[in-house]
Amino acid sequence: MAEPITSAATTRFATEALPERDRLASWREFYGRKLLRLDWEPRAEASFRASVSISQIAGIRCYQARFSAACAKRTRALIDSDDDVTFFTPLRRYRIVQCGQEIDLGSGDAVLMSNTAETTVTSFASGHHFGVVLPRAALTPFLRDIDGFLMRRIPCGSEGLDLLIGYLRLLHQRRLALSTPELQSLAATHVQDLIKMTLGATRDAAQAAGARGVAAARLAALKSDILAHLNQRGLSAVDLARRHGISPRYVRALFGKDGSSVSDFVRRHRLERAHRMLADERFLELTVSAIAYDAGFGDLSAFNHAFRRRYEVSPSDVRPGRYRKQ
Repeated sequence: MAEPITSAATTRFATEALPERDRLASWREFYGRKLLRLDWEPRAEASFRASVSISQIAGIRCYQARFSAACAKRTRALIDSDDDVTFFTPLRRYRIVQCGQEIDLGSGDAVLMSNTAETTVTSFASGHHFGVVLPRAALTPFLRDIDGFLMRRIPCGSEGLDLLIGYLRLLHQRRLALSTPELQSLAATHVQDLIKMTLGATRDAAQAAGARGVAAARLAALKSDILAHLNQRGLSAVDLARRHGISPRYVRALFGKDGSSVSDFVRRHRLERAHRMLADERFLELTVSAIAYDAGFGDLSAFNHAFRRRYEVSPSDVRPGRYRKQ
């Protein structure tokens, strides 16, 4: 089997580079035996293709999978002793059968499933879904009867669900840098809070989860927007609020609770981008001013002043070999 690619807390595996004859067997081994203990049967004669990205963060697994049309089954022989549950949200049409219950899910719906029950998951066309695998114990203190939430369809647009899907997208697009255990723990808390709110936790727990989870997801989306457009204009609180359909005051409040401001966040990451480029030999032929503009600064004097204040050296001082080209 091809080795998965692992970086930090994320593992990626894809069949694309494998010989066609080995793809299904390799997928069955990696996904079916190591991720969710499901066996796979393609639903078409065409070549089978699949990929999965898994983020292991503070005791939970967040994953995104894409694959050719298939039917996946967990038989009694594949059930293990781990009392985990999976919060499953498809971006295609699926049918799920578990414990004698059958539900159809459309794009953006969701369901909570037990990982200790015989299960059949069928994609009617190519499959694409997000999932979060977590211990049952992580939810039981906040839900009156967790078994009552199993195999209950959660419709697209339910409170918290859209934010959860957006947050999971950020995790798998690698726009959330989870480089320390503290950040991973925080991200895991945000994901669990949004799941609890989506499922409808007890009133007090739902209020606490909602306050943390919604705000965290909103802030993550705003930061992702900024990082994706660092070298462009339109990164003020007013611009961000307009694009995200919220008020500028709320944008400022989110950053304020995070101990920063929109302008501070933008400036810090523009400086970090410029510093990385200045220190990278691949960009030696670019002038300091070109790098400053590429990082999003519109004024070279302001850039030099901010850079010296942040790093206590001039931009030229960090170039490899003291290479100086203004």
